[in-house]
Amino acid sequence: MICRKCQSPNIDLEYREDRQQYSSRCKDCGQFTWQPKEGTKNRESKHSDIIKKIGIDYCEWCLRNRQDIPPPGTLEAHHIIEYKDGGTREPDNILILCTACHKQCHHDRTYYSHYKNRK
Repeated sequence: MICRKCQSPNIDLEYREDRQQYSSRCKDCGQFTWQPKEGTKNRESKHSDIIKKIGIDYCEWCLRNRQDIPPPGTLEAHHIIEYKDGGTREPDNILILCTACHKQCHHDRTYYSHYKNRK
């Protein structure tokens, strides 16, 4: 294994049973990454419990079903009101989005609100 940041082969690898993943940290630059357990094809997000509770199996923006989302994407829970602003994990504060739409949503939230506040 080689560090993606500095290309060093000095990597510490530790298995995390709770996440069924290996964590790795470069001894030279400190870069930290997670890697899926070998042989694991599970593309569950960290919010899979919320997604199952809500019962939606598609992206609410692009309407793609879970099985139509290209790897490594999956369904993710997006908080309409963020935790830092008092948001909750309740279904009325959650949108189920695929990885690509979730990234776009956060991009829009960051940059559109930035430009809106500059006026």
